[in-house]
Amino acid sequence: MFFNIINYNSLREMATILICLILAFILVLINNNIFRKKIKGIDLAVIAYIMTLIIDFFFLGFPYEQKLLKFTNFEDAFKYNFPKESIYKTFEGDNYVYILYKTKRREAPYHLVHYVKKNNRWLILDSYSAESDQCRTTIFKNYMVKINKIDDSNLAVLVSYTAHDNRSVKVEDSIGSKFQTFPISENSSDGIDYVSIALIKKKIDDDYVLTIDGHEYIPFKDKNGDRFLRFLPFDFN
Repeated sequence: MFFNIINYNSLREMATILICLILAFILVLINNNIFRKKIKGIDLAVIAYIMTLIIDFFFLGFPYEQKLLKFTNFEDAFKYNFPKESIYKTFEGDNYVYILYKTKRREAPYHLVHYVKKNNRWLILDSYSAESDQCRTTIFKNYMVKINKIDDSNLAVLVSYTAHDNRSVKVEDSIGSKFQTFPISENSSDGIDYVSIALIKKKIDDDYVLTIDGHEYIPFKDKNGDRFLRFLPFDFN
C-alpha cells in the first residue's frame, strides 16, 4: 500500500508540479519588476512549463532520493520503481537479480529488469533504464529478444513468443548457454506465451548467435534494435 502512494513516479509528479509553480512565481516577479508586465500571463505559464520539462529531462530522471531511501531487499526496490506491476519470476545471483515481471499492457506484457546490491542496499533504477526496460530489444520473425546487461560478463538473454500450436520452441546460442523455457500464460484461443531465458557469465562479442527454432539470429548486428542506454541502476557513490 505504501508504494502505491509514495513511489518513483509519484515523487516526480509532485516535484514537477512544485517546480512549475516555483518557476511561474519567479517569472511573474521578473516580469513585474524588470519587464514591467510586458509578458502576458499565458506566455509566462508556457515558459514555466517548458522550463519544467527541460528540468524533468535532465534532473528528475535520476533517482535523487537514493541517498534518503535504503532498500534492504530487491522486492521493495522493484515495487518502488514499478508500483503497479507484479513480479512473475526472479533469477538471483551474488548481489544482483534479474526480474521477469508482468505489466497491465496487452502487447508484450512481460518484461525483464535487473537490480544490483551495493553497500548493503539495493539500488533503484533511473527512469531512462526503467523506460527502456534496461535492455536491448529486437524482433526476429515473431520472437522478441531482450538482452539485459549488468556488465560485460553478466548478461541475461530472454526470448519471448506466442505459440499458436501450444508448443515451445528450442532456443540455443553459439556459446552453449543453458536456456530455461516455461509458459507464462494459460492455454487460450490466442495460444500460449512462452519465455526462454539464459544467464550468461562470460563476455560475448558482436558475432554472438541465437538459434531459435532452427533459425539463426545475430542480435548485436541487427541495426533495427534499440541500443543499450543506461543499464546499471544509478549510484551516487
